[in-house]
Amino acid sequence: MTAVERTELSRLVRLRAKVAKTDVDAMAAQRLANVERELAAKYGPQEQAWAALVRETERKVQAADAELEVRCQDLGIRGKFRPSLHFYWSSRGENAILQRRTELRRVAQAEIESRVRQAKATIDKVAAGQLTQLAAGALSSEEARAFLKSMPAIEQLLPAVVVAALEDKSPPRP
Repeated sequence: MTAVERTELSRLVRLRAKVAKTDVDAMAAQRLANVERELAAKYGPQEQAWAALVRETERKVQAADAELEVRCQDLGIRGKFRPSLHFYWSSRGENAILQRRTELRRVAQAEIESRVRQAKATIDKVAAGQLTQLAAGALSSEEARAFLKSMPAIEQLLPAVVVAALEDKSPPRP
């Protein structure tokens, strides 16, 4: 490979890495928008997937309420004061609660941010590997090749965090 080819390929590797990182950011924004859309979703009782079930349930509740009315009359409970049965439709699940939506949003943001960092680290790692290969092809000495292999492993640079070990480092509770 010629020096000109190495230079051009190095430029392209950097450009492709930059574009890939921009794509990761765009995809992260889309993922977050999808989470927001899901958190905001409301489902009406008229939707085709369950409209028949809702109508059937409403009829059953009305019939049960009519039976309850008769029983209340038999017990001498006036109509204005009698208990009644009603059908209630909730258009949301736990995402109806602001605190839960906030919690889920925070978790989603943290997860997406973690995935963005992982994706960008992978892009950088691949680009660095490609640039290293390009540079290594021009190296002639063993000393230069050995230098390329001298980077410590990531596990050595950032060991795992163990909660039990953190307890020893945290101040005692009052």
